Amino acid sequence: MSAPVPALVLAGAPNRGPLAAVSDRPYEALIEIQGRPMIAYVLDALRAAPSVGAVGIVGPVPELAAALELAGEQLIPPVGGLLDNLVHGARVLQEAGGDREGDGRGAPREPAGGGDRLLVVTADIPLVTAAAFEDFLERCRARDAAAGPPGLDAFYPMVSRAASEARFPGQRRTYVHLKNGAYTGGNCVLLSPNLLLRQRELFDQAVALRKDPLGMARLLGLGFIVKFVLRRLEAADIERVVRERLGINGAIVEVPYAEIGFDVDKPEDLELARRLLARA
Repeated sequence: MSAPVPALVLAGAPNRGPLAAVSDRPYEALIEIQGRPMIAYVLDALRAAPSVGAVGIVGPVPELAAALELAGEQLIPPVGGLLDNLVHGARVLQEAGGDREGDGRGAPREPAGGGDRLLVVTADIPLVTAAAFEDFLERCRARDAAAGPPGLDAFYPMVSRAASEARFPGQRRTYVHLKNGAYTGGNCVLLSPNLLLRQRELFDQAVALRKDPLGMARLLGLGFIVKFVLRRLEAADIERVVRERLGINGAIVEVPYAEIGFDVDKPEDLELARRLLARA
């Protein structure tokens, strides 16, 4: 994992939710903050992160091309649902060979590299920084090395409630209560694209059942749900159940950067992001 890792930014979400009340932009990624599309700040962070290689953006190509000043990022039209877009985007980046024209500062970028790993990022995290991405990828490298061959399939970041509220006091976030505290999930994941193809049916089931607790209980097991309800669940329990039930050898990685867990999905989130970026 020492070679630069390619990144795929998901930018196709239509602006039909709560943010539509405060912005008329057709896609959430294009909602403006300080005169720039929200996704532009995510791209800034990726470009400045030494561990990130080639970058692809899945979303409405004409609109993105018109709104963004690209620095070698590849625009990729969506082909279907979330998993379809992930698989397609990973394939496009791989076939492109990972070369990038530049990083926006006149310096050439490294090839995609990163073995078979792909950093998948949402376009609605404008406060994220290069340091946050670097920290996450470094922690993933450490977990991968500790696991030994053949390595782990996926890495998912989580931020403690304490870290989140210290950085964004008073801001509402959704927290999962585990045995050793409350956590909010990050808005990126490092994974092997081959994993999506190998476990496609299970991924489809998990996505379909995300709002069906009983169905998810059947998928993950009753014991998992009981521990979760009783707040006796630990990160290691989640990793074990996902490995045994879904065949995914993954790791949950606690990170200190609350920005990686802050996504703009409500008007108050947008207001805070605009206020903080105005000071930058």
